[in-house]
Amino acid sequence: MLCCGKNYRGLYHKESSSRSETVVVTAIMLVIVVGNSLVVAAITRDRRRLGGVQNYFIASLAVSDLFVGLFVMPLSLANELMGYWAFGQTLCQLWLCTDVLLCTASIFNLAVISLDRYWSITRAVVHYTGRHVPQTEVTQNTY
Repeated sequence: MLCCGKNYRGLYHKESSSRSETVVVTAIMLVIVVGNSLVVAAITRDRRRLGGVQNYFIASLAVSDLFVGLFVMPLSLANELMGYWAFGQTLCQLWLCTDVLLCTASIFNLAVISLDRYWSITRAVVHYTGRHVPQTEVTQNTY
């Protein structure tokens, strides 16, 4: 099923998804949005205790996943339910780009969190002495 090809205007129809699949996917979207919103709210509300670099990485992951739950998944669900893309070429291109961008950002955030956890274990003393919030080992090794 294409959204940006010939089939995006409803020329391709498939059997609709079952009601139970729709309910499950909608529940997952709600959990994603509420859960990630709570993570972001907790970190921004209590910056003194949760303001470390580790938690900023987690907040970044939560923001990218929140946008997946708010923008990518609802349009994908509508596309699956209707069996065709009904939102036009421009929104299709935006949806595809946003899907790739946000999923890549989530994967990158998971990789950075894993590296941060690894470095905090293997270099515990060096990792936390004199560490600044804006500049971490990831940004130092990138340039």
